[in-house]
Amino acid sequence: MKIALTDNAMIGTLQLPPGATEEKFWDYGKHDDCVIGFGLRLRASGTRTWIFQYKFGSKHARLKIGTWPSLSLEKARAKARKYRHEVDDGGHPAAARVEAKKRSAETFKVIAERFLDRQAKRLKPRSLVEVERHLRKRSKSLHDKLLTSIDRRAIAGLLSEIAAEHGPFAGNRTRASLSSFFAWAMKQGLLEANPVIGTDRPAEEVERDRVLTDSEMHEIWQALLADDYGDIVKLLALTGQRRDEIASLRWSEVDFDSATITLPPPRTKNRRDHIVPISAPVIDILKTRKRRVDRRSCFRLRPRAAIKAGAQARRR
Repeated sequence: MKIALTDNAMIGTLQLPPGATEEKFWDYGKHDDCVIGFGLRLRASGTRTWIFQYKFGSKHARLKIGTWPSLSLEKARAKARKYRHEVDDGGHPAAARVEAKKRSAETFKVIAERFLDRQAKRLKPRSLVEVERHLRKRSKSLHDKLLTSIDRRAIAGLLSEIAAEHGPFAGNRTRASLSSFFAWAMKQGLLEANPVIGTDRPAEEVERDRVLTDSEMHEIWQALLADDYGDIVKLLALTGQRRDEIASLRWSEVDFDSATITLPPPRTKNRRDHIVPISAPVIDILKTRKRRVDRRSCFRLRPRAAIKAGAQARRR
């Protein structure tokens, strides 16, 4: 229905035609404030909603502006006029609103959870725990920010805070996780640039180039006890494997007949079977443990607990 929407007070007097459950009243007439496509939708419940309708290409689109009387005729018309100008300039305000709503949901926290779901299928459990800590806990100040609003300054400030509270190397690790996350977001078309690039590492890391001398190794060996900690350290020295690979060793991975340890893909860096030849001293240590330990794991304590307990005992 076409009607001259010129009086705010008359909006409340509009009535539905007999038998109708909804009616739209479109702004019409020669009055100077008339906006093509501006109207009011009246429903049987009495709700009066300001709307703006336009044609984009071959399709019609409609926007809800607000409800009367909380939004007056004058303010509703001003919004409709803004949309009318956008349409006349070739814009598509309805699509722009949908995109804006979609963007408003693309916060760091929401997108980071998508990234972590992906990483759960790619990383080893221990590595995943570290990345989760970096993004969920140490980057908490970024959680409510739109991904596109996070710039280099925000990242640099966060890394400085982490370094001050947890140490510079914690800042380095968090920086690496953030960089991987933002690089992935770029590949998903969510960002144009990685805001981590150009930020400083909280600490410069130098590769270790020193090894223990024979006398130092002998001194350490003599000080080790025949417990979880002592046996783990001895096996690390004899096999050259990573800490958790030995500390998490299972009897099913040990083959005394072929004198090998076979680490399965989930426990190796390259996700492939890793066969480790073992010497007679390694076999002796493991056989001694097998007589003492009746369980699937070669060590009674969990990896970190075993090493922590041993280190504490040595300090006493």
